[in-house]
Amino acid sequence: MGGVTIGIPSYNEQGNIINLLKSIISSKASGINIDNVIISDDSTDSTPGLVEEFIERNHSLNIAFYHHDIRRGTAAAWNEIFDSASGSIIILFDADVIIDRNCISELVGSLTNNEHVGLCATNQIPIDSEGLSGKACVFIMEWLRSLRKRGLSKYTVMGRALSIRSNIAKGIKIPEEIIAVDLYLQCAVIKKEFEVVYNDKAKVYFKPPTNLQDFSSQVIRANNGHKQVKNLPIELGLEPTLRSLFFSIIRSACSRPLEAAAAATSFMSVPYFSRKLDDTNDAKWNTSNSTKIIDYDEFVSKQNTEDNS
Repeated sequence: MGGVTIGIPSYNEQGNIINLLKSIISSKASGINIDNVIISDDSTDSTPGLVEEFIERNHSLNIAFYHHDIRRGTAAAWNEIFDSASGSIIILFDADVIIDRNCISELVGSLTNNEHVGLCATNQIPIDSEGLSGKACVFIMEWLRSLRKRGLSKYTVMGRALSIRSNIAKGIKIPEEIIAVDLYLQCAVIKKEFEVVYNDKAKVYFKPPTNLQDFSSQVIRANNGHKQVKNLPIELGLEPTLRSLFFSIIRSACSRPLEAAAAATSFMSVPYFSRKLDDTNDAKWNTSNSTKIIDYDEFVSKQNTEDNS
């Protein structure tokens, strides 16, 4: 199998995208051949200038930066990355994540070790999870992890990070109005008769929302996105069983009771914000500022300390 293309959709990510690029460079030691990095960007902040400066200092990473003056949304960015990819495997990372040093090799291995696997989902771990909404996010991600480990469902793939075979991706065109681009892609891969798997060892880290408005926005938008895909011909009946839902929630609540209580409390705010927020049914929603800015150096130092302990 050939090399790897890393694709990054970006919209106003001046606080995080350089951290992601640094973590990609750190992962190159794993021996994976990264053909190129494609950044599809619609930013109106200083993201373009920061990326261009980074490219000047890091020619070995082979970054292609495509900036657009209008906001097109995630679906358009993914489509552009698919069309431009040169590697036989495409790895997609949201611009506001930091990747574990073994994440790329795990994502590649999940595809190279089984020719029937077309897409691999990741284990997404919240960091700096303070406050009510942050703790609620910790519970939700633990619940989703438990559910993913039990089997395939509409919750298996999340767009923060995944890997897909390039020849499959190039045959998929995601409509630009799609909100849940991750679920749409999962369904499209299954329709092409390839397997979708979850790799618990492929870890990426992200900052959860720190206020109830941003938390509610993410919940409402996810629900609206799943409803949208369910009404399309591509939907494949990936609803988890009630038994799986029940046991995964109970298991997660037992292991994280405080976070479960925070989640229950946070969900009580969702009906209020569903009336207040007006962009949660649009693929080009207002992004959350509270999920931005991760202290990369502090994160790396903490990871090194944990590895050595």
